[in-house]
Amino acid sequence: MKKLFFTILILNSFLICQNQIEKIVIIGNTKTSKTIILNTLNHKVGDSINMNLVIDDKKNLLDLELFNNVIVYPHESIYYIIVKEKSNFLFTPLLSKDEVLGWSYGIGVEIKNIKNLPQEIDFGIMTGEITSYFLEYSKINLDKKYNSFTNRFFKSNYSSIENDYILTQSGFSTFFTFNNNIKFVTALFYNEADYINQEDVLNTWEVKNTILYNKINLALKNTLNHNNNLQISYSFVIGDYDYENNNYNHLLNILNKYSLQLAHSDQTPRIVFKNQIILNSSSNIPIYEKIYLSNEDYVRGYAIKPENNDITIQDKIKWNNMLLSSLQLEFPLSDSKFFNTELLFFVDYGLGSNTYYNFNDKNRLRGFGVGVRYKIAKYGGADMCFGLNPYNGEKQFHFIANFKNF
Repeated sequence: MKKLFFTILILNSFLICQNQIEKIVIIGNTKTSKTIILNTLNHKVGDSINMNLVIDDKKNLLDLELFNNVIVYPHESIYYIIVKEKSNFLFTPLLSKDEVLGWSYGIGVEIKNIKNLPQEIDFGIMTGEITSYFLEYSKINLDKKYNSFTNRFFKSNYSSIENDYILTQSGFSTFFTFNNNIKFVTALFYNEADYINQEDVLNTWEVKNTILYNKINLALKNTLNHNNNLQISYSFVIGDYDYENNNYNHLLNILNKYSLQLAHSDQTPRIVFKNQIILNSSSNIPIYEKIYLSNEDYVRGYAIKPENNDITIQDKIKWNNMLLSSLQLEFPLSDSKFFNTELLFFVDYGLGSNTYYNFNDKNRLRGFGVGVRYKIAKYGGADMCFGLNPYNGEKQFHFIANFKNF
């Protein structure tokens, strides 16, 4: 018995030695420092190879935003890292869609790998429904106190969908990412609103702090994949506007999206619950802060402009405050490496009010419908939905863009 025990022990020690890393070989890094890559890895020389950490090493290297592709290949006692670096200068088309105003487009420039470090400068200009320009600096932190931070300055100009004001907005924001799950954003905005039908020009300052939490739980033996995304935003607005005899307004915005796979596979149907609350402390807010409950991110099945809806619901569209609840079933139809589609069924329910403490059920909007989602690898995708409302049975087409700039 003792012989068998010592034989197993020797064999086990031999297998462990075979899995130990004697050398890490990095291929393809002509600009990126070898030290940056080594500090990003979970494996060091002398460690035993852990296949779960191999997958994590690839993800961490891609998160540096320095490489188009990464291959991590352990072979015997050598740990191979093969990378394909991104170009230092990259010109990219920019495309953006505001859920109320519509499309804007332009061009951007990315300067990457500055001083051979995971830091970059982006700047660009856009025109369309919103005219804007921006300058952004971002850096991925390697000491792991936080994953990354970004500083962004922007200025934009646009008119409202009802043509009752022109807003010029400029601002500066900084956001930190911690452990890939939590982001904290602090921002300062300056708003200058020119009312078209009046001679008044309104100026306000807004201090905004936002926490974003995203937690993905992969399927275990007896559980299902689920993803919980929580966003909490608090703004403090001051200016020359009379917020009911006070010179300030508090704004709270809480958004939670929870998705649950209905079986033990990513290619099975999922159900998505979305709940949101937006509250203003003042019942007298500027018109550019008004919420259009009928926009495609809230209750689908209505036109955004109140006057384009049935007369019976025109006074239920625009509010100071909002409660939203939505349920959506998502069924995968096709899946490939670069492109996949999903079938959507949704029900939306929204309630508006001009005072945060008094919501009347008579002011509710309901919508339901069907749609198709198209996803493109690395770029996101778009939802094309037909929404119906029970008030007059009218159909409304919504094109909801959720892709990155490309």
